[in-house]
Amino acid sequence: MDFILSDSHTVNSHGFRIDLAGMDLERFRRNPVMLYRHDTDDVIGRWADVHVTDAGQLVGTADFDMDDPLAEAVAGKVERGYLRGCSVGIYVREMCPDGVTGE
Repeated sequence: MDFILSDSHTVNSHGFRIDLAGMDLERFRRNPVMLYRHDTDDVIGRWADVHVTDAGQLVGTADFDMDDPLAEAVAGKVERGYLRGCSVGIYVREMCPDGVTGE
């Protein structure tokens, strides 16, 4: 199942949007873990085919660890339509007003 991990055109729940052109995915791509509630003790799978689309969305394919009971339960909620979103964990290095570059 594919998820939109971030959308550069949408303000997130913290009140800002992420400029995907400035996102550094190098470290994440080396270990693309999927965490439950951002908890590093609860790795429930990994993200495959993570990429930025022409529409300005960061997308990835969820690959749940079906040998893990928690991951299996979360995958079931996704499959049944009870869970349709996810949250990307980020570290903000720089912020600037919308439309202003940080140069």
